[in-house]
Amino acid sequence: MLANYAYVDAELTAPSGGTPAGSKLVGVPEHSGRFWVNYRFDPDVLKGWSVGAGVYAASGAPVNLPSGAFIPVFQTESYFTVDAKVAYDTEQFSAALNVKNLTDEEYFVPYSYFGGRVAPGADRTFFGTVIYRY
Repeated sequence: MLANYAYVDAELTAPSGGTPAGSKLVGVPEHSGRFWVNYRFDPDVLKGWSVGAGVYAASGAPVNLPSGAFIPVFQTESYFTVDAKVAYDTEQFSAALNVKNLTDEEYFVPYSYFGGRVAPGADRTFFGTVIYRY
């Protein structure tokens, strides 16, 4: 089992380009965390097989910095994704199939170029790994 949580209070410490000190930094969610569980089957039942699943969650993140009194700060909405994996291991060989965003959650993250914009979060994604040890 793996669990983590982060509280990040990232802010400007000095005024910058019309943005006052104390403004929240773009693209940094205040709260985020992950919970993951991995289970390896009993060798008498499914020797070498394991499965895992977990949840990643993040609070909304600022999309732009305030600049004067006329530009409000926009922020993305909070979201969570579910990930999963199935794997098979021996002494010489390992293979795993992972799925990120298993439920195909639609969410947006701050776009790092051209401030004040958002980009869609990653769709359901499959990837695999194969390892041969010699």
